[in-house]
Amino acid sequence: MNKYLLLFLYCCLFVWTGMADVNYRASIIDEDLRMNALSVVRNSETFLEIKSEDKAIYKEIRAVTILEPEGKAAADFMFLSSPKTKLSKFTATIYDRMGEPLLKESKKKLVMEPCMPTQKNSNLVFYRYVPQPSSYPYTIVYEWEVVYTGPLMEIPLFMPQRKKAQAVEKADYTITAPPAYELKHVAFNTFEDYTQSATDKIKTHVFKMRNLPAIPDSPYSLPLFELAPRVMMLPIGNQEADEGLKDWDAYAQWYYNRLEHMASLSEEQRNKIGLLVGTIHSEQEKYKLLRNSMALPQSYALLDGYIADLPLAPISDIPYFTQLDSRMMAMYWWAILREAGIDVDYVLTSLQGEQLAETPNHHQLDYALLRVRLGGDTIWIDAGDTIVEKGYLRSMLRGRDMLVIGEGASGMFRLPLLPDTANMQTSHNRIQVERSGLTKMDLQLRSYGSCYESVRPLLAKPLRLRKRAFSDMLAHPMNIGQMSFEETVGEVPSISLHVQMSNEYFTDYVGSTLFMSPNVLRNGFPDVQPVYRRMGDDVFVKEGFAYIDTMEIVVPENYEIDLFPEDRVMDSEYGTFSMHTELVPYGAVIIHKLLLKGGRYSASAYDDFMRFCVRVSDAYAERLYMRPKRKR
Repeated sequence: MNKYLLLFLYCCLFVWTGMADVNYRASIIDEDLRMNALSVVRNSETFLEIKSEDKAIYKEIRAVTILEPEGKAAADFMFLSSPKTKLSKFTATIYDRMGEPLLKESKKKLVMEPCMPTQKNSNLVFYRYVPQPSSYPYTIVYEWEVVYTGPLMEIPLFMPQRKKAQAVEKADYTITAPPAYELKHVAFNTFEDYTQSATDKIKTHVFKMRNLPAIPDSPYSLPLFELAPRVMMLPIGNQEADEGLKDWDAYAQWYYNRLEHMASLSEEQRNKIGLLVGTIHSEQEKYKLLRNSMALPQSYALLDGYIADLPLAPISDIPYFTQLDSRMMAMYWWAILREAGIDVDYVLTSLQGEQLAETPNHHQLDYALLRVRLGGDTIWIDAGDTIVEKGYLRSMLRGRDMLVIGEGASGMFRLPLLPDTANMQTSHNRIQVERSGLTKMDLQLRSYGSCYESVRPLLAKPLRLRKRAFSDMLAHPMNIGQMSFEETVGEVPSISLHVQMSNEYFTDYVGSTLFMSPNVLRNGFPDVQPVYRRMGDDVFVKEGFAYIDTMEIVVPENYEIDLFPEDRVMDSEYGTFSMHTELVPYGAVIIHKLLLKGGRYSASAYDDFMRFCVRVSDAYAERLYMRPKRKR
């Protein structure tokens, strides 16, 4: 027989044998893995071949079964390809619930989004693939290959659980490298299953994880990055990496040296800055003028999904991008303000965890902002935020470790959280009820701190969409009439909302008796329901808040209050709640006060914490009854 035919048959047999061992039928997933899971990683095989200091090849096979539509985001594929990280191969295969293949897509089916569309020779491209299944459950299998050129600044993290409510059947991570390329690893939240072997030519590191239960996406649990098993690999085989990884101070200096090189302004930019601020002595005036005059000429969407040690591109390339990482924007303004002689610090932090590890962990440093000193004032520039007032630090950044990147000086500090009572929402709602059940309301709402953050995005919407979005925030959809906002800026900004609205179904009736729940703002803990929770997880309330709500209820003519919520006070280590009802000639006034305390409580306190939340929610849900006045 022809030797080429034998070779072909052997290859077919090899492929068939490999395929025969794979069964993507959804029904065979173990029940223990299904608990709390919206998706299950059936198989994850990652290979990183480090060929030299300047070249590496990354390959991954990842098969994920999506059990419910709510878990569909776990099926999406996204990759940023650059001159140093090129996506060389890609396939996506979709299997039905029985494990039968339905569709196979190649790299041609990826949606390409250039980051620098005006630069014809740019290789910076976002690749996206979003499957469109006809039914659930289904399985998506991705196979892709990435070629790294240049020094491998960080080694991809081994973290097979990339979403909450995601279980893992099997995950392997294999790294091969020349014997001289030394690696160290740190394991978090996992029992270590690690083997190492070596020959004269390569050293092999193998990590394995099996049967990881889903981490429930339950209210008041820790971030995924703090709960999911993961292994971080650090290269220590060259002097450059040694200098950057021995401690955070050394890493900050290493980062600064490269940042300074990437943040080189052009001669034209330096001349423009000199002309703008040359005759201005006030730091505040310099800052305002530069912010207005040096702003990038178009609005940008924030780059999503980019993970690396350093900004993606030097300042010279930034104007050509349609999407920017927070580190790129921070670098841009850092260079401009320094050139103008303004005292500014480039600060790195992590959006993934609350604290930076003692060992420098490249995978955590994914966000940057600026600390600017203007005379006696200190303001922050958070380029990743496009919604809230500039100079105000969002709650997502507070309480996190920060690393200052400075010339010859660095430091670690933690941004303090706002006091619980600074995150306050107060309301006064005059509720007028008619016999037909039509209810008219005049609501005045004032929000501070993190409550301010949740309301201010409404300002960015057109009026029609703003009204609809606000109606969706309420306990019952409302017909929104007049609406006005007033904003007060500062370290803890606030926003006042005045809105008139109505709903003919808000007040229900049986016969001539009318009844209603006055909790128009849907306060309490409506998202806290009895859910499965992983044993051993602490209760984590990052930020506390205070709600004070006054409802002034005007009953219909010739009606009176029949039944109303009783006064009560609930006090616990997690917070307090009180409710008071006062009958008045025209109806009733009900006052709710809720304070939830921020903090981290032991896992043993979870049931007690939930009981407090449920009792508060039940109190908010109590109804008030109105009936025609009785004849005396």
